[in-house]
Amino acid sequence: KSGERRVYEDFFDTTLSGIKKDMAEGDTIPLLKAEPKRRVLFMHGMESSPEGRKHRITRSNYDVICPAMGKYCRKKNWFKNPLFTTSILLFPVSVILTVVVSVYFIFLTLVAIWMYRKAYYRNIRKCVEIQREAIERFKPEVVIASSWGGAVAVHCIKRKIWNGPTVLVAPAQSVLARYTLTKKPVLEPEDGIESLLIVHAFEDKVVPYRDSINLVRKLQPGSYKIEGVHDNHRLQENFNKTNAKRWVEYVSRNS
Repeated sequence: KSGERRVYEDFFDTTLSGIKKDMAEGDTIPLLKAEPKRRVLFMHGMESSPEGRKHRITRSNYDVICPAMGKYCRKKNWFKNPLFTTSILLFPVSVILTVVVSVYFIFLTLVAIWMYRKAYYRNIRKCVEIQREAIERFKPEVVIASSWGGAVAVHCIKRKIWNGPTVLVAPAQSVLARYTLTKKPVLEPEDGIESLLIVHAFEDKVVPYRDSINLVRKLQPGSYKIEGVHDNHRLQENFNKTNAKRWVEYVSRNS
């Protein structure tokens, strides 16, 4: 063993002497240089920490720092924050208030619609009553009714207040129905209208021409006439002295 030891000592002495000689002669000794590790910032997840598994794995290959976010990423600590707890309490309250307010506004909307319809019905009833009194007092032979007046005349016919010769000029019963969210009235044979002429403009933008066609769709052919004209709702071109006389004479002859 002492011999082996001496051999090793001689080897190291010889090697060391060679290194010293090389250094004395100005030669450099080649050294292995390690490549610098890439710097990585690791942000850990919720309920984790700088000691987490992913951080440790990353740290084995790189120069890593992992700042601890502590209590700010712990759910149990969130409830200690008054802002968080207040928001949790306010959420169901806000939902309840939203439902209550929505129901309240829906209720107000329904009330408004009911009042709107009530107002229109009141107006049409008052107008029908005024015309009923006029019919009883004046005892007309012919009725000419225009636009809103046409809607009133239709109600008078439906209520058996009047069934004599009638000229409806762009009757607005369909508009009234739309305003009151009700079905459009339709004249029927049992309403007993004797003679009916409807004058309506094809270009009417207030009351569509087709609404007059719909008004008489249940009447027997020959019991009414629709005269279509090229004009506006007010019939400024066609409602003149000559035409008015012709219309009155027509329904009078056919009654």
